[in-house]
Amino acid sequence: MFSTFCLALVIYVEARGEPLDGQYMVADVVINRVAEGRWPDNVCDVVFDPKQFSGINNKLDLEAIFADPAWETSSIVASEAMSGNTLGSDATHFHTTTSRPYWSNHLTLLGQYGNHIFYREEQ
Repeated sequence: MFSTFCLALVIYVEARGEPLDGQYMVADVVINRVAEGRWPDNVCDVVFDPKQFSGINNKLDLEAIFADPAWETSSIVASEAMSGNTLGSDATHFHTTTSRPYWSNHLTLLGQYGNHIFYREEQ
């Protein structure tokens, strides 16, 4: 249950205004990182891994988040994703369309969903 909360939190802070596919892609990134082994082995540790998700690095106002109707959508997406209902992508990274981080040059582009661009590591 706590893992679902952590996943909902990162979906909310990173993609609450995005189409559902974009929110599910954020969930895929976290779940894929847990499965891959390069990152921590549980959802909450991946979500709170320092400097990984910019929205999590900021101070969070949980009262405001819980009052926002978008929180319910984020919670549903997280619950579905934790139950295995994901898009099935192999994405491990993403960034907004307004940024171009240095690390994106070394990854395989998967595509854009809403205002986010998704990647996977070279295989």
